[in-house]
Amino acid sequence: MCMTCVIEEVTGFDLSTDEGHDALAELGRIPWPDASDQMLEAAGYIGALYGAPSGGTGGPLHVVTDDFNVEDDNLVFCRKYIADWEPYGDGEDEERVRLLSAWILDLLEPMSEVERSVAIALGHNELAELHGKIYMPSREFAIRENILDEGGNVIGTQWGFRHRRVDPS
Repeated sequence: MCMTCVIEEVTGFDLSTDEGHDALAELGRIPWPDASDQMLEAAGYIGALYGAPSGGTGGPLHVVTDDFNVEDDNLVFCRKYIADWEPYGDGEDEERVRLLSAWILDLLEPMSEVERSVAIALGHNELAELHGKIYMPSREFAIRENILDEGGNVIGTQWGFRHRRVDPS
């Protein structure tokens, strides 16, 4: 999963291009949707799903919660797959994972694709919620920077995320 996918879903910008990064820089703050109770509940269940030994990679919802395939047809596929899913490990929490998966789908299905992406990112603690507003944690931000050779000439471009160092004091 990647935060870039969520940002692209919310903004509509293709962050694999210079134009997409330029548009994101011009935009300033990402227009995150407000956090609904359903988004927060889904995020909590997603965290619980990943905390279960049999659900470590999303269990029967892997293609949605791990790969960010949030389109309706992927949710339909996962709903049908729950019954046939084979658990990881000893499977002692198999029924819990199946139940969590069904609850997550119940919450995601009525949401827009943007809301689904944000709810999943919240579930993975890649986004934060405060008073109903969504924020990207301040320690991480999108970057596009030039790669320079020894002479100071631009020889490439690097895209990704940079982590701010948090002063522990």
